[in-house]
Amino acid sequence: MSLRIRNATLLNPTPSGLKEQPETSLRIKEDRIEEIGTRLPEADHDLNANGSLLPPGFVNAHGHAPMTLLRGYAEDLPLRTWLKQRIWPTEAHLKPDHVAAGARLAILEMLANGITAFADMYLFPEETAKAAIDANIRCLIGANIVDATTPEGPPDQALKRAETFLKEHPPREDGLVSGSLAPHSAYACKPETLEACSRLAKEHGAQLQVHAHETRREVYSVKERTGKRPLELLDDQGCLVENTLVAHGGWVTKQEAKRIGETGACLVHCPTANMKLATGGYAPVPEVLEHGGRVLIGTDGPASNNTIDLLLEARQAALVQKQHRWDATLLPADRLLRMMTRDAAEALGFPGSGRVEEGAVADLAVVSRESPGMVPMHDAPSGLVYAATGRDVIATVVGGRLVYVEGSWRTMDAGAVMEDAVAKADDLVGAADSSVD
Repeated sequence: MSLRIRNATLLNPTPSGLKEQPETSLRIKEDRIEEIGTRLPEADHDLNANGSLLPPGFVNAHGHAPMTLLRGYAEDLPLRTWLKQRIWPTEAHLKPDHVAAGARLAILEMLANGITAFADMYLFPEETAKAAIDANIRCLIGANIVDATTPEGPPDQALKRAETFLKEHPPREDGLVSGSLAPHSAYACKPETLEACSRLAKEHGAQLQVHAHETRREVYSVKERTGKRPLELLDDQGCLVENTLVAHGGWVTKQEAKRIGETGACLVHCPTANMKLATGGYAPVPEVLEHGGRVLIGTDGPASNNTIDLLLEARQAALVQKQHRWDATLLPADRLLRMMTRDAAEALGFPGSGRVEEGAVADLAVVSRESPGMVPMHDAPSGLVYAATGRDVIATVVGGRLVYVEGSWRTMDAGAVMEDAVAKADDLVGAADSSVD
């Protein structure tokens, strides 16, 4: 199977800078970009981009996809209240079919927004894995681990469940889904649980995903209980290692930022959710980058962000850092584009994608520049990062397969997905409300 995309401005983020190629076409054969040029042979399928921007597909480095079912459910609350009084009591009633419905809805949204890969950590991860495979989107899925009873079962069975999941979905670079371990946080997991997660991850060659330093209260409560700040505890238990995805990091010191860089872990900046939940603090993005670490962009869950739009999130990430540091030069558009594509694809274990060059895996987004808000466009990368939103995406390609084009999903029945999600959301919230009554 082959696909030709004609008349586009290619944006290829490289370690040495952004390479821009206007009025260019590319030809995809099977899952790879076969050729880039101006006059290319015809293909089985043809898409005229009409001058659109053509970057790599966007990679959402932290989220909880099934929480689309709780979008707008617990609004305008601080994090601790939001979790303890609304989210966790409702999640206690989760069933696999709730997770499946929420994951499908999230994937529907992500594909329409040019997202070709995402990292996820939530209950019943096998349901999200199946939804990703069916829809043809890449995912690093974490088996959620906490020291508490969940709808999946008691805490003493969590590691066994996680190991089973890793065996069913081993880490791999050449597929759609890779399994990982997701110890929720240093406040939700005992030190011995974190150490066990580290051992299990090494045994299976799996990555780790974890929340850390989201709020000041979290940092000091963990220190009071263990004598160590969360990142120090994670480090000591072997969880702060290469490509560990550390989500949030709003209360990270300069020395801790240095340590993130030294270990090869990745800080995932989720500015919208952090601002909405008023967690305070700002992820130390410049310091992590200064010490050779990688910073990625994540939306967090739809219950705390409301949208899964990585273009909006990238703009927020830039503006938060510029404003907080009084430095308008921080995080220029081309660097943000690399963070949300090439860097993220490599960090999530999909190194063949994240690039627009011959031989690369064809994971791509086609972003129109014809809406009023995109005109005129003096600079393509800044137009993409500062002006575009997911609604400007007109096509998404994953593994050479056109999965979304101009309001049509090729791998999903959008109407059925949304109808099912509404029904399952009503069922979940209804069960939670009934238990309170």
